[in-house]
Amino acid sequence: MGARMSWLVADADQIERIAEIIGYRRHVEDASPPKSPCKFGVTTPSGKVFLFEECGWEWDFISPGIQSAISAETTVYFMMNDTTMMMSSAEQWRDGAKVWGVYHQSDEGVYHLPTEGDLPASFKSIRARRFAEQKELEDQEAQVDAAIKIPLDLAAAFTGYDGGMNEPEGDDFVLIRKPRIGFLRRIFGRNKTS
Repeated sequence: MGARMSWLVADADQIERIAEIIGYRRHVEDASPPKSPCKFGVTTPSGKVFLFEECGWEWDFISPGIQSAISAETTVYFMMNDTTMMMSSAEQWRDGAKVWGVYHQSDEGVYHLPTEGDLPASFKSIRARRFAEQKELEDQEAQVDAAIKIPLDLAAAFTGYDGGMNEPEGDDFVLIRKPRIGFLRRIFGRNKTS
C-alpha cells in the first residue's frame, strides 16, 4: 500500500487567491473539525506556502486549467508523488504557462523520464545520480525504482521539500471546500429559519 499526494509551492501572499480558484476557504481553528474535503498547508518563515492534498483518484492541483489559473500572477511549483502507482512529477509554472516538467511512471520502465520545457541546470546531475543508483540496485538484483525520486529531487532543489515525511516548518492551516449552493437555493434563496 502506498501514498498518494500532490502539493504546490507558491509565495505565501497567494494563498487566498489560490483557495478561491480551487473553491476552498480557510477553516476557522476554534470551529469543529472539518467534515468536508480539506487541504492542509504550511506557511513558512521564508514567505512560501506549501499546500498539500491527499486523495483517492481526483486531484485539484494536477489539471492544466487549474495550474494555469493558479500560476497566472506568480511562479508556482506543482508536485505529485503516487507510490501506489509508482509515479511522480514536478512542474514549474509561471504567468499561466508551464515552464518545465519532469515525469516518471514505473510501469513504463524504471528509466522512463519524459521532460518538457527549459529544464533547470540541476536536472542533469540529479538524473545522473539517480540513474547510477538505479544501475547499482539492478546489479544487486533489488526490485527498487530509484528514478521515481528524480522529479521530487528536482522539486526539492527549488522548494526545499521532496515529498518525504519531514514536512516544511511553519504555521499550519487547513482549507475546507466552500459549501456548494444547490439549484433550488440559487433560485429561491436560503431558508430564513435555518
